[in-house]
Order: sequence, then structure tokens, then C-alpha cells
Amino acid sequence: AVQAESQAIDAHAEVNAEETIPHYFEGVEFDKEQLSTLCAKLIDKRWLDKNTNVDDFIYFFSGQGKEPTKRLKWMDSTVCLATFLILSTRDRSLWKKASYIFLAPSRKDGKHYPINATNIRNVYSSAKIADIYPENQAKVKAILSSVK
Repeated sequence: AVQAESQAIDAHAEVNAEETIPHYFEGVEFDKEQLSTLCAKLIDKRWLDKNTNVDDFIYFFSGQGKEPTKRLKWMDSTVCLATFLILSTRDRSLWKKASYIFLAPSRKDGKHYPINATNIRNVYSSAKIADIYPENQAKVKAILSSVK
């Protein structure tokens, strides 16, 4: 019983240690006003859910404000999300943080689920190889450049 309790404590400590990374992206080159505009454009494009709270979006991309209790709901493909993240942030823990921040639609049932860090990284790599990336890159760059 003592050994089982010790293992449970160790497992809990590992989870908590992993959660010490900030749950927002670092290396984002937009100020608060630009992030607000970017959020509105992503909602208009139907890439983010129409009920996205702009303050939540600002927190996730700057660390400013109160930490949200809900994740952002991405409405488009994970290829598009991965492309957006690569072009909008220089965070070294990008994929892991994305798994804390975003819900993405399932192709099976259309419901939104937390993304898997390894899967989204692989989706991005596959998209580059399959020449899907340039199309998404152009769309994302157009939005990002319109905000700066």
C-alpha cells in the first residue's frame, strides 16, 4: 500500500512538473491591439469559433491577463492550425503548448477534442511533404500581414 501511494505521488509530481511550462505562446510579435484584430479576423475566416473570447485569445498569445478556463476551439483543419502556429510564434514548446490551448475538430464525428502535440507536429511535417503547406501558408500569411 505504501509503495502504491508512493508511485501515485511520483506520477502526480511528473504531471505537475510538466504543467509548469506556461500555457501561452512566447515569441509572438503582436501587441494586445494586434492580437485583438487577429482574433477577429480568425473568427471572420471561421478558423476560430465565433464564441471565442478575445481576452482568452490575447492571454494564449501573450500571457497578458487572466488565464482562461477554456481552450480555444479551432474550426478549420489541423494542417491550417499547425501552419498558423508556425508562422505566428517562435515558441520552442510550440506543439506541447498547442495541446493545452486548442481543441480541434475530429474527422470522425465533428466534435472538438484536445489536440495531441505529436500528431499536430506530424500533420505539419506531412503537409509540407504533400505540398498542402504552400496553400495554407499563403492564407495564413495574408491574415498575419493584414494585422501588422
